[in-house]
Amino acid sequence: MIKNCVFFLIIFSNYHIFSQNNCKKGFKKISKIEKSIQENEEKAFEEIFKLENFCSDEYFKIKIGDLYYRYGKYEKAVNFYVKNWSIYYPEEVVLQFLKSCIYSNNYQIVPDIIQLYPNGYKHTEKIKELIQQNIFAISKINNPDLINIERLPFSSEKDEYFPSLTSENSALIYTRRDEQDENFYLVNFLNEHWSKPKILNFPSNTIYNEGAYSISSDSKEIFFASCNRIDGYGNCDLYYAEIINDSLWSEPINLGPSVNTKGWESQPSISLDNKLLFFSSNRDGGYGRRDIWCSVRLDKYNWSEPFNLGPNVNTAKDEITPFIFYDSNKIYFSSSGHIGMGGYDLFMSDIYNGSFQEAINLGYPINSNKDESSLVITKNSKKAFFASNRGEKIDLDLFMFDLPEDMKSNKFIELGGVILDSISLKPINNCKIIFYNQESSSCGSVVHQGDNRQGGSDGDDEVVVIDLEQVPSNVDKVVFCVTIHESSISFGMVNNAFMRLENLDNNVEIARYDLTEDASTEAAMIFGELVRAGSDWTFKALGQGFNGSLGPLAAKFGVQL
Repeated sequence: MIKNCVFFLIIFSNYHIFSQNNCKKGFKKISKIEKSIQENEEKAFEEIFKLENFCSDEYFKIKIGDLYYRYGKYEKAVNFYVKNWSIYYPEEVVLQFLKSCIYSNNYQIVPDIIQLYPNGYKHTEKIKELIQQNIFAISKINNPDLINIERLPFSSEKDEYFPSLTSENSALIYTRRDEQDENFYLVNFLNEHWSKPKILNFPSNTIYNEGAYSISSDSKEIFFASCNRIDGYGNCDLYYAEIINDSLWSEPINLGPSVNTKGWESQPSISLDNKLLFFSSNRDGGYGRRDIWCSVRLDKYNWSEPFNLGPNVNTAKDEITPFIFYDSNKIYFSSSGHIGMGGYDLFMSDIYNGSFQEAINLGYPINSNKDESSLVITKNSKKAFFASNRGEKIDLDLFMFDLPEDMKSNKFIELGGVILDSISLKPINNCKIIFYNQESSSCGSVVHQGDNRQGGSDGDDEVVVIDLEQVPSNVDKVVFCVTIHESSISFGMVNNAFMRLENLDNNVEIARYDLTEDASTEAAMIFGELVRAGSDWTFKALGQGFNGSLGPLAAKFGVQL
């Protein structure tokens, strides 16, 4: 017995010595190969692959897995870890494995690995978050949205991001990183084809970096971020410029110290009424590294101290690229803090009674295991654009998809009006009325008093008041028109749709048009016109029906929206 025991111990000891010597050689080989990675990465990792089973030491295995992870060989890292998994791996190794599963689209492996741990095992918070992210991604991939994601044809090998739509949705403006500089480019969409991108001229592109462009609904102002300017308050500030005519713009104006700080402010999104500016900032007082904030316009040049959108939107990590939808009922943004499928996912938050509701992930295939950001939507809710580094290459490209029904806002009616010059019958400059969530005309004669977009009430869902005493003296006609925002439907598809005119001096209804019954096949209507006769005004009923949106209708009066 004693000899047998001694013999066994001697054999075990020899094996242990052999294993230790072998692992020492393995560590030396790994160290030598690691130094050669920069010279020939492909050959180096071929040699590392040959060493995977060279030594059974746990730290040797960790070293190989770490090299795969650090050099972006996520598929190899996942395969290696699965073959050599130990429930005793430290937190850092588990985090690398879980991230590698995300980066390589191998979410489905995670549940099998987690089952290796005993019931009640307490993972760290970081590990639990990544497990939850993998499980979330599995659920979305198993129940994908029927959406076709299309890479825009003008995307290049350079980074393209921050798409923004012109007010008439006929052109897309985006940022491209040219070498070390960011510049704005414009592409037109004509006859179902995109034009060749052209760089925008002053004021956007200067010797400074500019990015993240948002244009006002009336195409009179642009808001953008610019970095390291001599008039800036911090690293990157928000600016705006005014259009003077088709080819001349004002000097960019810094939005001032209430909006800009010594930190970083960028990625503006202006609301349809030009009174709310949403942006991302790393200013003090937020929930995380970068939060989404909103500033209220006090007058033409001054803005309020911004308010934070709160914990339903912002997290301890990053929230960026806000986009406030035209009806001001939804905000879209990108986040690395909410549970998602990859680094940055796209989310939506409904706005109800001034409060931002819990963020909703836009799901798969809109989101991927890579980064998605900068989502914008056309006014008619038909198409959406965003930036992503999905695909074989790592550069950011622009993508497009048709908006699914559950992402569309409630259908509502657009009211519009045009004040015409009494001599030329042309529109008066700076007195165009587009009641699409705006509160007043630029000349102050027309005021919007609220809009119940849910509809269904017995009274008036939307009220517009005209003060005829404030209408400019050279105006002798006010034309009323109404369209359905979603031009694919007609008035007959909207319950109890009507338009009426009332004299507020005596509360007498002057005219009424039941759109649901009398314009059931039309999507646009010239309701009537107020005509000046000396000091008096008279109403002339027209009831002319058309098909199309507000833009083509306004074009009949020479107004380009």
